[in-house]
Amino acid sequence: MATCNFWLNNAHGYYAFSNTYKTYNEEGEEVEVEREEWDWEDLLDYICERGKEGKFFDCPSSNKSNTNMEGRNICETNTDWQTFGNGNAWTTETNVESVIVIRNGYYEGAVLDYDVKVDLSEGYEFYLSDYDNVDDMVDDYLDAIKDIVEWKGHQHKWNVGTFKMQKKNIRKWIEKRINTHIEKCEKFCKENCEMELEVCARFSNGETWYNKVG
Repeated sequence: MATCNFWLNNAHGYYAFSNTYKTYNEEGEEVEVEREEWDWEDLLDYICERGKEGKFFDCPSSNKSNTNMEGRNICETNTDWQTFGNGNAWTTETNVESVIVIRNGYYEGAVLDYDVKVDLSEGYEFYLSDYDNVDDMVDDYLDAIKDIVEWKGHQHKWNVGTFKMQKKNIRKWIEKRINTHIEKCEKFCKENCEMELEVCARFSNGETWYNKVG
């Protein structure tokens, strides 16, 4: 049974690279050659530098392998802890960060994808890759906030009633932060891929055909 070459987790498009690239031989003729391992490394280094130039991403400081995304980290954002409202409600202290990954195609080439992670200071972690949409991710995030408020919210004069009054505002606050990361990741992948693809045919045996966008 066949399978599709590329699969996506969060990216809205297939931001892809082929196994070959065009260059010139000694006679000055344009030729297409296979990408060797060092060609891929040079490509990833270039993409990483592009992230640093944009001042949103940096090169990964941790292990480049990303098991959640079945790929390899290229760029990642720094931690960004913020507290909702006036800063006194420390139970809402939240970090949002994102990572750009590259994933090998099943048959050939590679595709860019990304993940967004939300952390609470009490140890809760939420990954966009574990959800079908942002709304479901935020629902679990808000449930975690409620649990923390029930547990120790009284330490900063919050209770469940306070949380319920602020719940819609907290949702807007965290959704805006998450969507900012998604928009920047989409833009970065689109601008730094070799070609954007779309599915033009998908067959019952799993075989998938792609066309270039534009």
